[in-house]
Amino acid sequence: MKIIYRIYIFFVVCILFIPLLGMPLYKQKGVPETEEKAKEPHVLDKGKVNLKYLPELGMYFEDNYAFRDELITINGKLNTMLLRESPLHQVIQGKEGWLFYRETVKDFTGENKLSNESLAYITHNLELMNRYSIANNAELIFVIAPNKNSIYSEKMPFYFLEDKGTSNAEELMVKLGEKGINYVDCFTEFIKSNEQLYYKEDTHWNSKGAAIVYQEIMKKTQQLNFQTFDGISFDEMKNHSGDLAEMLYPTMVKLETDFEPVKKPEFVYTSNDTEPMSEWITTENLQKKRKLLFYRDSFGSALYPYLAGEFEQSTISRLIPYDFGNISKTSADVVVVEIAERNLEKLIMEPAILPAAMKQPLEYNNVMLDSNIEIAVRDDGGYTIIEAYSNGMISEEESIYLKIIFSEGTEIMLDPLYLSKDKKNSTFRGYLNMELFTEQIMQIEVIKTTGDEVSLIGCTEE
Repeated sequence: MKIIYRIYIFFVVCILFIPLLGMPLYKQKGVPETEEKAKEPHVLDKGKVNLKYLPELGMYFEDNYAFRDELITINGKLNTMLLRESPLHQVIQGKEGWLFYRETVKDFTGENKLSNESLAYITHNLELMNRYSIANNAELIFVIAPNKNSIYSEKMPFYFLEDKGTSNAEELMVKLGEKGINYVDCFTEFIKSNEQLYYKEDTHWNSKGAAIVYQEIMKKTQQLNFQTFDGISFDEMKNHSGDLAEMLYPTMVKLETDFEPVKKPEFVYTSNDTEPMSEWITTENLQKKRKLLFYRDSFGSALYPYLAGEFEQSTISRLIPYDFGNISKTSADVVVVEIAERNLEKLIMEPAILPAAMKQPLEYNNVMLDSNIEIAVRDDGGYTIIEAYSNGMISEEESIYLKIIFSEGTEIMLDPLYLSKDKKNSTFRGYLNMELFTEQIMQIEVIKTTGDEVSLIGCTEE
């Protein structure tokens, strides 16, 4: 019997070591864009001992062991068939075979409700982006890509209770309307459509959904003679591999139906990168006029071909933060910013790069120096960046400005971007092009306005 036990233990140990020993020979499928795998760590990092080597090695093994995809697929199939639920935390098994991305749940249930201050900060930043676009002879169009469960809430599992109140996206669109900022209301257009506009096993809208968004964008540009959705006919084919299905069943993904326009948008690539998920793509259609600058995320992959067919030149970027200096570099007439509903808070966590708007300097009538205000100056990306850090967030009725006093007495006032990475503290950031000035910065003052009251709340020493 001892020999049998030893043989049994030997085979068990061999099986346990297969995932480790097989790593050099094992090839995984491509990684879905919703999943990020750990990179192989090194003992030495930039000439120093990597103190996090062992935990990083553990994470690398967890993401790359041999037969990982096959084992995940077996586990996923057994759980969804027998228990009707997803074994992966990132993927939610919905009704009738629909899959949802877990990162969207807090929006769905209302747990991720943004404060009035956060919404005001986002609106402020978009207002600065809009003003800068107009100053550079371009029009800004803002697009929120709805979470799939915002449109198909009935497909969510019963144990996730939908928040029936006003969503972050809805509240933001109201504020944008009050500020006169052009935006596309995808929610209303999608909900009233009788078409299936999202893939069942993917996070994103399908080609029909993208076509509706394209049409609404073109309406905002007031550009005539574009191809309307009613005039687009589609070929139906099973050729789409869903990103959520690839996470759940990496080796047994069933292709689902997609729609390709019979008459494809006419444009040619002028960039070396032509993959839909590329960070920087440029296109050309010499039969059209005007130029497009399109900042987008993964939802834009199905959208940009439609838009590229309607502009003489298009620049499509996935880079974050959005660099609005590209408006002048590309001579853009239209700037489209598309962002997923679940990522709206990124607009105050990683706001756009744009030269600060300058205002006529205000004279303060009150001094309320705050010891918590910290002021920093640094150079980055061709700009001098001036930042004021503060505990807490300002209210919707308040505004912050950065007053710059130069060595020979020149004074300017910047209308900065508002940042908040933790919903508790604030950073007020101004990008200043110092090539416009021959003088040196002598002093920086932080000015807060509340109605008619103008207060000095922080300053550097002269």
